[in-house]
Amino acid sequence: MSIAGSNPFSFDRLNHAFDYRPDWDVTTLHDAASKWLESQIDSLTASEFADPQRKICVLRADPGVGKTHLFGRLAHRTEKQILTIFVPQIEVLENPMRHFRWHLIETLFQRRSSNKPSALELGLAKLALDSFRDYFTWLPSSIQAAHHQLGERLKDDPLAVLEITNGVSTTEAFRNLAEAVASDYVPFATVQNDIARALALGWAPERIRTDARKWLRGDTLPDSVREEYRFSDEPIETTKLFRAVSALFGHEVPIVLCCDQLDAVLRSETATKEYTNALTALLHEVPNLQIVLSCLDDRWDQVVAWSETSFGSRCDTPEAGKLEQLDETHIRELLHRRLATWSGTKSSNGDCPFDLDAWAEHYRTDPPSARYLFNQAAGQFQEWLENGQPNVPIRPTKGMDLEDEFQQKWNFELDLIRTDKNRSPDHLQESHIYAIFVEAFNTLRTIDDAQHPPLTSIEEDVLPGTAKSQRFGCMITVDDERSVLGFTKLESARDFSPYLKTFLKTVEKNKAVQGVLVHHDAEPPYGTGKTKDVFEEALQAGTLKSVSLRDYVTDFEQLHCYWSLLRQAEQQNLVCGGKTLEPDDCRQLAVKSAFLDDNNLLAHCLSGAPRPTGSVEQTTSSTEQSNDPPETTRPRRSKGSQSRASNGVDRSDKNGSVATAVAVKKDAQSEVDWANQRLHLVVEQLRTLNVRVEAMEVRKGPVFARLLVRPLGGTTINKVRNRSEDLKIRLELDNLPFIDSQAGAICVDVELPPDQKKTVEFSDVIKHVPKSRRDTPIFPVGQDVAGTTHWADLSNANMCHFLVSGTTGSGKSEFLKSIVASLAHRLAPHELQLILIDPKRVTFNLGGDSPYLHAPVAYTANETIPLLQWAAEETEKRYSQLQKARVSSLAQLQDVTGNAPPRIVVVCDEFADLMASKETKEDLESALKTLSAKARAAGIHLILATQRPEKTVVTPIIKTNLPGRIALKVKSKGDSEIAINRPDACQLLGKGDLLWERAASVLRLQSPLVHSDEFEAVLRVSN
Repeated sequence: MSIAGSNPFSFDRLNHAFDYRPDWDVTTLHDAASKWLESQIDSLTASEFADPQRKICVLRADPGVGKTHLFGRLAHRTEKQILTIFVPQIEVLENPMRHFRWHLIETLFQRRSSNKPSALELGLAKLALDSFRDYFTWLPSSIQAAHHQLGERLKDDPLAVLEITNGVSTTEAFRNLAEAVASDYVPFATVQNDIARALALGWAPERIRTDARKWLRGDTLPDSVREEYRFSDEPIETTKLFRAVSALFGHEVPIVLCCDQLDAVLRSETATKEYTNALTALLHEVPNLQIVLSCLDDRWDQVVAWSETSFGSRCDTPEAGKLEQLDETHIRELLHRRLATWSGTKSSNGDCPFDLDAWAEHYRTDPPSARYLFNQAAGQFQEWLENGQPNVPIRPTKGMDLEDEFQQKWNFELDLIRTDKNRSPDHLQESHIYAIFVEAFNTLRTIDDAQHPPLTSIEEDVLPGTAKSQRFGCMITVDDERSVLGFTKLESARDFSPYLKTFLKTVEKNKAVQGVLVHHDAEPPYGTGKTKDVFEEALQAGTLKSVSLRDYVTDFEQLHCYWSLLRQAEQQNLVCGGKTLEPDDCRQLAVKSAFLDDNNLLAHCLSGAPRPTGSVEQTTSSTEQSNDPPETTRPRRSKGSQSRASNGVDRSDKNGSVATAVAVKKDAQSEVDWANQRLHLVVEQLRTLNVRVEAMEVRKGPVFARLLVRPLGGTTINKVRNRSEDLKIRLELDNLPFIDSQAGAICVDVELPPDQKKTVEFSDVIKHVPKSRRDTPIFPVGQDVAGTTHWADLSNANMCHFLVSGTTGSGKSEFLKSIVASLAHRLAPHELQLILIDPKRVTFNLGGDSPYLHAPVAYTANETIPLLQWAAEETEKRYSQLQKARVSSLAQLQDVTGNAPPRIVVVCDEFADLMASKETKEDLESALKTLSAKARAAGIHLILATQRPEKTVVTPIIKTNLPGRIALKVKSKGDSEIAINRPDACQLLGKGDLLWERAASVLRLQSPLVHSDEFEAVLRVSN
C-alpha cells in the first residue's frame, strides 16, 4: 500500500489543480476569494478579440494557506463552463512563454482518469456533435431504430460522439478528420494550418495523439514523423497556440490561466520582468482570457517593483484576494473530512480517533496554516497506525522527530513521482531535467567527505543555443578533470546532427576529458549516416559517454524527489518536525540521509576518463586489520588513486541503517592478478556475445570479487544479465555470476577461490560500533565488498522487526547468533531480555543459564505460545506506561522517567516448524500478528527466520508488518521474490552471503561469524 493510501493526512499540498478532492474541501474556507474569482470569470464576454484592459486577478497568502487548493476548487466548480490552464512555478527562468505553452498543451491532452476524457477530446466532441447528429439522421431508418438511444444522446451529449470515435482504430480516419477540421471549421480560418491539424488529432489513437502533443508543446520529433504529419520544423509561437485553442472552443469558453507561485521568479529581476511582460502580452493577444496569479503576500510588492509599471496597474488585488487563516471550525472540519475518506478499520462504534476539540483548542490563539495542520496530523496519525491503533484519542503533541519526518516526506514524494507518468523523463521538459541535475551537482559540491568524488566546480549554460531553441548543458570539474554534460530530448536525426557537432566542439574547446550526453530515450537519434559514425567514434575514443535515463529510472526518481522537496522549501511549503524548512535545511537533511551515496546515475555522470585497466581496489576482511586509523577505500572514479580518509566517521544511510568504515590491507599480488584476469575475461567474453563494455576496476570482498564494467552504446544491465549463463560456462565458474549495478557501472560478482576467501569475524566487527545513543539496539548485518560494515537499528521503524530467509547451509543460524551476540554486547541484561525459540534444538543450545534470557529456550509450539502471549500482554502494559508519561516510544520513556523496562527481542530460528501443526498454528499466528503490528513502540521486536518463506508460513499480514527483510541463499527465485521482492537470493554463495532489502535498494553483505565460546561469553552464560 502506498503511503498516500494509508494516511489521508500525508497530502499536505496540491502539486496540480487536478489533485483537488471535493470530499476534502471545507467550502467555507476562502469562500470570499472563491466568489470573487467566479464573479470575474462570469464577467467575461464571448469575443474573437482580445481585451487588453482585462484585469489580472492576484491571490495573496502566507505559505501553506491553500492558494493551489483554491485553483483546484475553481477548476472543479467551473469545469463545464471554462478551460482552466494550471501553470506551476517556473523552474528555469528563461523563456516563460515556452513554460506557458507546455502547460497549456499538457492541460489539453491530460486525462484526469482512465474513464474521463481530456479537455481537448471533450472540446473536439462538442465541435463535431452537430455533424455526427446530422450523419445519424441520414442513416437508414432500420439502423436508426437499432441505435435509438445513441441517436437520442447525439442530440445534446458530446460523450456520445466519443463513444463512437473511441471504437475507431484506423489512423487514416483521424487524419482525414483533422484535415477537414483544419480547412472547413470557420473559426480556424486564421489559425496556422499545422497547429489546427495537430489539435484536431487530440482524440486520435495513442501514438498519433502523443506525436501531436509533443510537437505542440515544443518537443522535437523524428524527421519522418514530422514529415508524415506535415508539421513545421519552426518553433510555434505561444500566442498563436493560445489563439488557436480559443478558436477551437468557439471563443465562447473562457480560458483561465492560473499561474501558481509567482514569487518563484524573484530569483532574478530580469526574469521577473520577462515573466510579467509575457503575461501582459498574452492579455493583448488572446481572446476571452482571464489570468489569475498566486503569490506569497510578503513578496508581492517585490514582484511589482521588478516589473514594468504597466503590469502593476493591470493587477487587481482586493482584500477578497487575500486568503484567511484557519479558525477552530475549519480545523475540526478539515481533520474530520480527511479521516472520513480513510480506508482503514474504524473503531467498533465508529468514533473518530482524533480529539477534535483538543486540536481546535491547541491552535485557537495561534492558528496554523492548513499545510502545517495536516503535517502535524499526519505524524500523529502515522504513529497511531504503527502502534496498532490503540484506543487512545489522538491529541496534538510535539510531533515526529525532524529527520524521521523528513524521511517520511521523502518517501511520500517519491511515491507520487513513481505513480505519475507525467513526472517521468518522457514528459518532463529539458529545462526541468537539467535543473534536477544541476541542483544535485551543486549539493554534491558542498559535501567534503570520502564517500563522494571531489566535485570542485560547476559552470552552467555552457552549450550555445540556436535561433530555434535553448540548449541545456553544464561543465563540472572532478579530480581536476573537466566534463561537459548535455541534456537533450531531441528525437530528430536532422536536429541531433548539429547538436552533436556543437556538443563535441564544446568538449574540445573547454579541454574536457569527456562529454556526457544525458537523454530520455534508449539511444539518441543519430540516424544511420555520418552522425552515427561520429557518435560511435567518440564513444570508442572515450571522449563521449551516452547516458540513457531509462537505464537509471530509480536513481533519477531519487534526484527528482530531492529537487521537488527543495522547490517546496523555497516556497516555504515544506514543514517537518514542527518547523518550516528553509532550502539549506532541506539540503542538510538530504545529505545526512545519504541519498547521494548510492545514486548510480550521478556516479556514472561524474566518473571521468576510463580508469586504466588492471587497477584494482582491494579490501580484506576484518581479520587482517592494521593498526592504522580506520579508512575507507572508495576510489575516486576518474583516477586510480585512493579517496580521502574518513578517519572512522560513522554515517547513517538513507534508510536509517548505519555504516562504518573498516581498515584494510592490500591483498597479495597473486590475488590482484587473479581478479584482474577475471575482469578482462568478462569484458572479452561479453564482447564476443555482442555486449559492448569496457573494464573499469575490481573490488575484492571477503568471499567474492566485484568486477566493474562500463556499458558502451546501447548496453544495459539486462543485456548483461541475459548472458549470465554464458559467462558461467566461459569463465568456468561453479555458480552463476551475480549481476547488479553500482557506482555508475555494471557489477559482475564472482566467487573467490577457496584460498583467497576471508572470514568476517564478529570479534573484529564489534570493535567498530558506530556512534549512536548508548542504549540503541543495533547489530551488524554484514560487511560489503568495500570493507564497510552496515548496521541495523531495531528502534528504527523501517527495521523494527525482521524476516530472515535462508536454506540449509546458507548461514542463517550463525547470522541469528551474531544478532543476539551483538545486542547483548551492546546492552546490559536490565536493558535487554531475549526470548529464544529453537525448534531445531541446535542454534541456541547454551551450556548454562544467561541473565539475558527472559525464559529458558523454547523448542516446541506449546512452549512458545505462552511466551508470545506474555509478550503481547506486556505490549499493552507498556502502552499504558507510554500514555501515562505522554510519550510515544521506549527511548522517550527512558528520557522522561529514567526507568524504562528492557527491550525484548524474540528470535525464532525456524518458525515454519512451529506453524506446521494445525492445533497450534492459530494461536501462534494470532500472537505474532499482534506483536508485529503493535510491539515496536513498546520496545518489543521480532526476528523470525525460515527456510520456506511461502505464504502458508509467512502470512501476508505478518509479512507486511515485518519491514526488515534479509535473504541468505534460498532454494528458488520464487522464494527470493517472496523474501526480498527480487529473484537474486537463489544465486548467493551460502555461509553468510546475504542480501538486505532497505526500502528501494538492496545491499549484498557477508555476515559476521560468532564462535560458540564468544557467543556464550557475551551472553554471560554460567556453567
